[in-house]
Amino acid sequence: MTIYFDFDGTLVDVWERYYYVLETYLSNRGYQCDGTIKDYKREKLLLRKDHLVAERLWNAPIDIADYLIYKRSTLEAEKFLRLDRPIKDFSGVVNNFIRKGYKIVLLSLRRHPAMLYKELDWLGYKNCFDNIIVLNPDREKKQDWLAQRVTNGDVLVGDSLGDLQVNIKGIKAFFVKTGLNLYDETFLHENGITTIGDYTEIIKDYG
Repeated sequence: MTIYFDFDGTLVDVWERYYYVLETYLSNRGYQCDGTIKDYKREKLLLRKDHLVAERLWNAPIDIADYLIYKRSTLEAEKFLRLDRPIKDFSGVVNNFIRKGYKIVLLSLRRHPAMLYKELDWLGYKNCFDNIIVLNPDREKKQDWLAQRVTNGDVLVGDSLGDLQVNIKGIKAFFVKTGLNLYDETFLHENGITTIGDYTEIIKDYG
């Protein structure tokens, strides 16, 4: 049996990184960004798209194509990745599942795998996993990758439907509220997905 963990928004808090990527982009173009990360989080969960958040918070129209180029070139830069923070102590959860015979797999979407490995190293996560899988978001989807590999008894933990919506009998999926996405809990329940506050709460089901 295997438990698959997403990384961004699941094991690490990425809100500060995403906020400062947008804030830096706007500041470089002359906009005064006087909002807070709390303001950004509220609007991001509601509106989802950064260009809509920028218009709402700072009345700053964004060239979407230009912003996407900037975001893709900076989001995984070390100076921004250093803003990520562990959400909780991962070791307790890892040890709990190891005792139950699970393999621990990290499954992440990143354009620059080497930077993920560096981040895992400085956060102290590198040796927590039996396997680390990095997919390129421009070419691969987690949902498709998982659908070809998960089996009865496996566990999925993530902050997006792409991490969790695998229609295979016997799979247990947990949606964490710590990430960049917000879904209707009734919708998640109807799709066999359990909502939890953060990833450590899965121990309630597997403790």
